[in-house]
Amino acid sequence: MIYINQVFQYTVDSKRIRIIEIEDTNVFTVDIDAVSSMPKKEFYSNINTEIQLGKLLLISDPYAKVIIDNDLTDLQILKRDEGWSIIQNYCLDHMENLLTKRGRENKINEIASASGISPTKIKKLLSRYWQRGMNKNAMLPDYTNSGGKGK
Repeated sequence: MIYINQVFQYTVDSKRIRIIEIEDTNVFTVDIDAVSSMPKKEFYSNINTEIQLGKLLLISDPYAKVIIDNDLTDLQILKRDEGWSIIQNYCLDHMENLLTKRGRENKINEIASASGISPTKIKKLLSRYWQRGMNKNAMLPDYTNSGGKGK
């Protein structure tokens, strides 16, 4: 059985994917290691077959961790809450259109127009939301990757 938010890894190329939606006979996945990743539609049966053949392995979610607000800076909380607000207020109601390639670009442009945020920023927020577990803390910025090595 395949569930939403499970993370799998291909044995051939080590690519990791997250299941972000299941509709009838289709599964929508995103590559969690790509810089930016839009959903891809695949047949449920194909994913299930790859799991049974051992080509696709269920792995632990690399983004599943407890994050305490007291451990975050004010800027991290601000950025997270801004991103989460955009996802909640502008994107969740249109998720059906955002999952499929056809019409996604138009819907992103509509959301950008309504929110006053650039389409590029909307794509970045959606990508982060899908790749990192579709929760509020998925919107945290990557400040741990900033600065020089060891600083």
